[in-house]
Amino acid sequence: MSRTRYSQLFTSIAGITATQYLTWWRMQIAYAKLKQRHSIQEVAQLVRYQSDAAFSRAFKKDFDETVGAVRRKQSLY
Repeated sequence: MSRTRYSQLFTSIAGITATQYLTWWRMQIAYAKLKQRHSIQEVAQLVRYQSDAAFSRAFKKDFDETVGAVRRKQSLY
């Protein structure tokens, strides 16, 4: 299957592009790890971001919440 056909098929089935899905999946993993009180650096590396800043921006864009806010909420419990 060609890359183009795969992309079209994925989008028609999932309703989002493969890249959008991959970003969504990475952010789900990141959110879970932040809730487990892993450091921002650890989480950024785990989900394959080259910098903490890039990871933080992508996280805020997806969740409309900062990584620090998620970690602070967990420290209350």
